[in-house]
Amino acid sequence: MSSKLHQFTTEVGESFRLIEEATTEGLPAFITDLRSRAVVEWRLYRIGEMSRRYRVQLKEQFPAVPWDDIIRMRHRLAHHFMRLEPHVTFVIAVVNIPKLQHALRTAANT
Repeated sequence: MSSKLHQFTTEVGESFRLIEEATTEGLPAFITDLRSRAVVEWRLYRIGEMSRRYRVQLKEQFPAVPWDDIIRMRHRLAHHFMRLEPHVTFVIAVVNIPKLQHALRTAANT
């Protein structure tokens, strides 16, 4: 694994942990907890930014992952943050992030 991919997987692993911690109390708590929302939004942004920077390597290593969707989410977080709906961010965090985690683990083990 290249150093870029290692950096990505390390960063994303930490993001998975922090996102999970920020969403464990459920949607109502997430909506009212500004800190949890900020953690999730920032970590989703970081995953998207690293995906954008390392797009070519990531698509080669993990072709089944929808990298373009992840990068588009980063764009929304960076440029349309005033229009983000907390419930949508929560769903991304609790549905899509575990799928990404699973896809990365599965690809790494093959």
